[in-house]
Amino acid sequence: MKLKNVGKTIYILLILIVVISVLSMIAPDSSAVRLWSVFLCTALLIVCVILWLTFGRCPYCRRLILVNLRGIEVCPHCRRNIETGKKKKGKSSRA
Repeated sequence: MKLKNVGKTIYILLILIVVISVLSMIAPDSSAVRLWSVFLCTALLIVCVILWLTFGRCPYCRRLILVNLRGIEVCPHCRRNIETGKKKKGKSSRA
């Protein structure tokens, strides 16, 4: 799975979690809808974490990319382009 597709999938699942949470707040207090929404949100969150830990890595150095999976172009660890694999030219921004 491509890194940008993983990022988009995770963001969609997180938006779905928020929507389900808001809809469950509208439900009556003692209804089964609230209980099922908690279970569903928990399951979706677990799926997000598994996707991130499994596919949210640089394809070259295999280190975990911590932020912005959707818009990343260069790995912050090995400084390679995610799509082409070419090293970024120029000085590193790290101290």
